[in-house]
Amino acid sequence: MTKKSKKISKKFVALVCMFTLVFSYSVVNETRAALAIISDTLTDSRLGATSDHIIAFTVKAGSLTAGDTVVVVFEADFTTTSVVFADITIADDTDSYTVDDGACASNELGITGEGTNTITFTLCSGTTIADEEPITITFSNSHITNPASATCGGSDNSYVCAITITTSDEAGTAKVAIVSGVSVSATVDETLAFTIAGVANSVAQKTGVTTTIDTSGDATTLPFGTLSVSANTIVGQNLTVSTNATGGYSTTLEYTAALTSGADTISDHSGTNATPTSFSGVGTEGWGYTTDATPLGTGTTTRFGTNNVWAGLSATPYEVAYSATPIASDLTKIAYQAGISGTTEAGSYTTTLFYITTPIY
Repeated sequence: MTKKSKKISKKFVALVCMFTLVFSYSVVNETRAALAIISDTLTDSRLGATSDHIIAFTVKAGSLTAGDTVVVVFEADFTTTSVVFADITIADDTDSYTVDDGACASNELGITGEGTNTITFTLCSGTTIADEEPITITFSNSHITNPASATCGGSDNSYVCAITITTSDEAGTAKVAIVSGVSVSATVDETLAFTIAGVANSVAQKTGVTTTIDTSGDATTLPFGTLSVSANTIVGQNLTVSTNATGGYSTTLEYTAALTSGADTISDHSGTNATPTSFSGVGTEGWGYTTDATPLGTGTTTRFGTNNVWAGLSATPYEVAYSATPIASDLTKIAYQAGISGTTEAGSYTTTLFYITTPIY
C-alpha cells in the first residue's frame, strides 16, 4: 500500500470511531430517563461543617425490582469516609427498607461503597419500589463533611455542589449550595438594679416573724425606738434585685461594728449565718437578722427560708439573698430583732449596715 493510501485509511478509521462514540452516547441518553422532583436537604450547609443529607426523588420510568440498583454519588469535595450503613435509611411513601451490608433478605437493600463518595444500593430478592413512588434516602448522624473551600467544579466562589442519583433506568442530579456561615454579633449591656424599701408595722416578713415598728417611710434607717425587757422589737426591710447576669447575683450583709453606745454594746445573737438558731426569749439581750431567701447560694441553702431562725451580725459579709439565674424584681424579705435584759446598759446604741449585691457573669 502506498503512503498516500495509508494516510487515507487512518483518517477513515478515525472518522468511524468518532461516529461510533457519538452514536453510543446518544443511545444512552435516550434510554436513561430523568428522575422527577429530586432534592437534597442538608441540616448544615456551612463550609466544612458535618451534616445530614435527606435526598428525595421520584421514580418515573418504571418500578425497581430485585437486582436493580440505586447509586448515589457525592461530588468529590464532600468527605464521606465516616459513613456506615447504619447511618442510612430508605423509605417511600408507604414502606421503609432495611439497609444491610451483610445478608440480603426480602424488603432489604444491600449496600456497597459506604465510606466512599459512591454508594450503591441493590434491591434484594422480593424487594420492589413501584414507579411514581417518592423515595427518601437519609444519611444521618452528621457523618458527611461539606467542602471546606472547594468550588465543586462550578465557577469560583459558587460552592454549588452536585449529588447524582442513578437507578437502573433513570438519573438525576441534586445541587446544594455550600455557603459560609453568617457571623452575627450583638452586645447586651450588663444590668443591675438594687433597691431597699422599709416595711410597715404588723407585716409578716416570714412565718412567725411580724414587724412591730413601721419603717415604710425610710429605706435607709432601722429605728428600733426604745427597747423593752417585756417585748422584743422587730423591724423589716425588703430588698429587690434585677439583673441580666448569666449566673444571677448574690447579696451579702455586714455591719461596721457591734450595736454600740459609748463603751457598751448589745450582744449579737448567738446564731450564725451558717447555722441560724431560734431567737432568745423575751428579757434576754441580743439582736440579729433573718431572711426569707431560699435557696441561698452557699452552705445549707435552705437554712433560713421559712424557718423562724436568726443570725447575729458580723463585720464579715454573709449571704442573705441569691439567684442562680438572670432575674427581674427578685424580692427578699429581711427582718431584724432586738431584745434587752434588765441589766442592759442605758444609752443610745447605733451601728451601720451594708448590703453588697454582686452580679455573677
